[in-house]
Amino acid sequence: MAEAEAEDDVEEDEVVMDEAGRVAFDGHLDFGFCSHSRALKVREPAARALVADCEAAFVEGGVSFWVGAQAAARCGLEELALLIFRHHTRHAAFDSRRSGVEWWVQVRRGDDGARATRSRAACASIGLHWDKDEDLVDLQGLNIHPHISTVTYLTGHGAPTLVCEQRCPVSYAEVPDAFGDIPQAWISYPLAGKHISFDGGLLHGAPNVLSPLQPHAVRITFLANVWLNYHPSGIQVALVCAHTHACGRVARAP
Repeated sequence: MAEAEAEDDVEEDEVVMDEAGRVAFDGHLDFGFCSHSRALKVREPAARALVADCEAAFVEGGVSFWVGAQAAARCGLEELALLIFRHHTRHAAFDSRRSGVEWWVQVRRGDDGARATRSRAACASIGLHWDKDEDLVDLQGLNIHPHISTVTYLTGHGAPTLVCEQRCPVSYAEVPDAFGDIPQAWISYPLAGKHISFDGGLLHGAPNVLSPLQPHAVRITFLANVWLNYHPSGIQVALVCAHTHACGRVARAP
């Protein structure tokens, strides 16, 4: 009972925003676009197991999962998510009870012969969007973004990631007014083991038009968003099977 009450207290804590429109924290985070080739070094057969786990964890529609900053990893994908979180927050100070990492997997295939060419291109693309607390948008019309968004490439195929210096207003009603000239943008082409990070409030996606559709290619990415002093609404811990040291199995959400 005491544990449940403590969790309720955490949920009811006030959210404090800073002058940049982010949930406030202490210390330092690097909000610049960063790219590290071969950042993820996993040897066989663990590398194949990691790819297989990502494919198993992929949920159509982009369902994401949560791992708290204080949690112990129960599988390989949670371990990877926490490694990313700890790397990017090593110079930050925050309430670990209310902080953590939101993670999910994207799988795009360029060889679905059952679809028309245009549909295949759309399937291989990830539309431009802002990462945010989707439930909060629906409930209160407010946009709260992760502090840092990251992409880790498990394969070297498919569309590049496009990150635009275009921020989203706090009020969802003002989103149409946010579009306009983009001062600068970054493009990251897939490379197995590559890791990129950027300000979680920036517009981004993976438009297939920037790269030829590759027959029989599979684009697999592991996405992890860093949230400090805030747990986005409705995101739950993943269901997992037995843990293995190298790479556990993650079950699909029901």
